[in-house]
Amino acid sequence: MNDFICMSLAAVSREFDVIANFQGALNHFIKSGQVNALIIGFVLGYIFRIFTGY
Repeated sequence: MNDFICMSLAAVSREFDVIANFQGALNHFIKSGQVNALIIGFVLGYIFRIFTGY
């Protein structure tokens, strides 16, 4: 029973680290300007699809 509690606590603490890491990665993605490149890629891809569509 004690091992189960330790494993559960380890899973909970690890879960918070995953959330913090995701938030840090998202902040870096926005601050580095990669979100702008993503939006431009979506727009250019949509325009390309319009011109190459039947």
